[in-house]
Amino acid sequence: MLSEGLNARALRRMELSWTKQSDPYSEEFDDIYYAEEGGLQESRYVFLEQNDLSARWNSTLSSFVIGELGFGTGLNFLATWDLWRKKSAGPSTLHYIACEKFPLSASQIKKALDRWPDLHDLRDKFLKVYSDLPRGFHRLRFEEDRVVLTLLIGDAESSLKNLTAQVDAWFFDGFSPKKNPEMWSEPLFRQVARLSKNGSTFSTYTAASNVRAHLEASGFRVEKFKGFGRKREMLKGSIQCSEVLQTTPPKSITIIGAGIAGVSIASAFAKRGCLVTIIDKNNIAEVASANRAAITLPILSAIPNRLSRFSMAGFKFLKNLIHHDPCGILQLSLSKEKEEKWRRALQSAEIPLSCAHFVTPEEASTLAGIQIETPGVFFPEGQLIDLPQFCRNALLIAGKNIQVITKREVFSLQRKKTGWQSLDANGETISESDVLILANAHSISQFKETASLPIRKVRGQIAFLKANIQLQNLKSILCFDGFITPLLSDQTHLIGATYDNNDYSLEVRNQENEDLLEKLLHAVPILKPDLEIVSNWTELRTNVPGMEPLLGEYDQNLFIAAAFSSRGSLYGPISGEILASKIFNEPLPIETDLFESLSPKRFQKITPRHLTH
Repeated sequence: MLSEGLNARALRRMELSWTKQSDPYSEEFDDIYYAEEGGLQESRYVFLEQNDLSARWNSTLSSFVIGELGFGTGLNFLATWDLWRKKSAGPSTLHYIACEKFPLSASQIKKALDRWPDLHDLRDKFLKVYSDLPRGFHRLRFEEDRVVLTLLIGDAESSLKNLTAQVDAWFFDGFSPKKNPEMWSEPLFRQVARLSKNGSTFSTYTAASNVRAHLEASGFRVEKFKGFGRKREMLKGSIQCSEVLQTTPPKSITIIGAGIAGVSIASAFAKRGCLVTIIDKNNIAEVASANRAAITLPILSAIPNRLSRFSMAGFKFLKNLIHHDPCGILQLSLSKEKEEKWRRALQSAEIPLSCAHFVTPEEASTLAGIQIETPGVFFPEGQLIDLPQFCRNALLIAGKNIQVITKREVFSLQRKKTGWQSLDANGETISESDVLILANAHSISQFKETASLPIRKVRGQIAFLKANIQLQNLKSILCFDGFITPLLSDQTHLIGATYDNNDYSLEVRNQENEDLLEKLLHAVPILKPDLEIVSNWTELRTNVPGMEPLLGEYDQNLFIAAAFSSRGSLYGPISGEILASKIFNEPLPIETDLFESLSPKRFQKITPRHLTH
């Protein structure tokens, strides 16, 4: 049972009642989700048919993008997915972007869709990866990444202002304009127009005159059409606008770095049919990515910032890539100040209870399996990631489009008319490609093109504890000023980690082992000090001033994905999706302002003297 009072949330979930036909009804908006004559029939008639999807979808389309205002129960998405599956000559990739301010729970969606057995298979596939989502953008992928759903949780106008996409067809399916006017406002439709391709279409169940006026004022050509069921009329139309100049997607890409970042990026591009070459002076997933028990803990902030937003986006994205039961992470609150900070963070970030929630010491003890004397925040979806295994699996799934070159070091880069060359110490070409991505941590500073970036190395030491009867029942990861894991497969517990700025030594230090044990005993005082360290691992992390990662284009067709500090397991996978989406002109999976804030170009206007402060 969750602690009352501590777990209040600002993000409201929709309270539903149910009609005699077991259809959902919003008490807040005093409105139905479906037409009484049949929700699925209405969806197919109003949105699929009036946007002429069957005729527009053909085998020459590499992708098709649909935008929806009002995701609701997901019925329109499932109906669209169902049509896409039945169209053997349809677009190779279907992108579906949907806004939703009041997301429903998985149980509500399941009940709402029960009456359509034909969609149960797709509903169950969707619910397998869907969970309660915090405010922000969240990407879910289906059909071997050929059906891509991006949910924008929050106010529709604000979400669309922060969206990068070019949409082919729109579904306007908010609650009635009289009941929810903000979903039909002119400012919102101006954002819709901004995001529309030339010739983009729309349809909606309503024929309200103010909706038509707002659409026309935003540049849409609008016509009335026969409505569904008892509705006499509905609206549909299109927009003619300037074509957005888009770059031609690359055919080849080189990635320097075969850690979690490089492999995740390679996988994302290979799935899109790109020929990928990975180069690393070591083997796959060595150095900092050799961690067999990386912890996936998002950052909490009382005032949401770039780091907390990006880490939460990466946290939720990673959840849908890993298909094993998480052990959960319990972040202990060792002071009243931290407890208050995290309580405010959970509220201000509008994080749902199933994603993270406060627990009492008694609840923490139950979750941890050992006695805990402080409250904390529990992340049920938190887990350990074996980074080498993750990388091997990603390469295996990506298939033959990836060539891996290990034990060979790139010493210099050479810009060519058609892309970039990667050269060895003798000036011989290792790889030449349309696009080059640097994902080699602190080694990116070795190239003259990127030498001015303020890369910092941070030494870290972790230790492996021998299995101990005191810890045999530990079943969740505990985080404090350090961390400890449940028992690993080699019968050890991992504890960590130290952070030493500007210290590049990889030697094991006994004093740091003592510091790690002292922090553990302080956080869990029930433990006796007879814990035995059997081995250690040290490595260098990479960060920059401000701690935000470097992600994006630095020079023409030269991109960077680095400075992930100790959160490569969170930042690496979503960075691959972001860069591939950007370079392939797809909808971005995160907010535009967040992506732009991570750009490595942010340091180009800063002098080295300023970076020291």
